[in-house]
Amino acid sequence: MFPGSLRLTSFPATATEGSLFTLVCTSSRTTVPQRTWSRETVDVLATQYSNTSCDTVVLNSGVFDTYLGERVEPPTCDMLRHNVTLRINSSIDDGTEWWCKDTNGTSNTLTIGEWILSGTVHSPVDNGIV
Repeated sequence: MFPGSLRLTSFPATATEGSLFTLVCTSSRTTVPQRTWSRETVDVLATQYSNTSCDTVVLNSGVFDTYLGERVEPPTCDMLRHNVTLRINSSIDDGTEWWCKDTNGTSNTLTIGEWILSGTVHSPVDNGIV
């Protein structure tokens, strides 16, 4: 993967208790139709773009059911951008780290904490790419 080809951002930038919060995984170079979404150290779900639809595939039902469950809205996506929206619950979401990945690499990490989203950009070495 080229550095910076996957980028994770959010809308809005500030998470608010009980409000919808969208994680946006954008690719600047690849057209891979599937993105994997990780919460903490676990690959929780994938979003799959197919023609004009976007589907969710639960990868870890234990984590999904415990921490996300009914708070996740149906995803939206196209070949370059995949969105996952959840309703914020501070007792579950505060301090959690999120990232997205595809077959070409991994995005930066975003942390939901103190209701201000902070981010860490991984270098190619951090992603295991030399």
